[in-house]
Amino acid sequence: MRKFKMLVLLLFSFTAMAEDDSKQLKKEWNETCRNATSYKHGNYCLLKLEEKAVVLLDKKYQTLLEYLKKPDKDRLVDAQNKWIKYVTADCLFYSPTSKEGDYSYTYNVGCRLTHKLQRLEKLEDYNFGKGCNGCSW
Repeated sequence: MRKFKMLVLLLFSFTAMAEDDSKQLKKEWNETCRNATSYKHGNYCLLKLEEKAVVLLDKKYQTLLEYLKKPDKDRLVDAQNKWIKYVTADCLFYSPTSKEGDYSYTYNVGCRLTHKLQRLEKLEDYNFGKGCNGCSW
């Protein structure tokens, strides 16, 4: 019985950690990137966080794709492709890209990261059933 309780506790902790990837990245952003002392440091920090967000987004996206049936899978792929186009257009409007090291570039990377963190949270909700509210799957 004790081994079973330990196993349940361990599984719960892994699930809780998996659900909180977006929160962990937001915390890291607030604790590191927001305290950058130069645009160069800020760009580097944001780009590293964006790389982490891309990896986590892909993992959550693939997990959801494996779970879905064909019609829902097609809708998710379509939504993801449209989301990518939207983020590109929105961040280009918000802050036209320029050379790395420029404040405008920093804003553009920050915009992309913000969208990716929001999408990551949404995919976490779908994957763990926290906020689906009548999804077809």
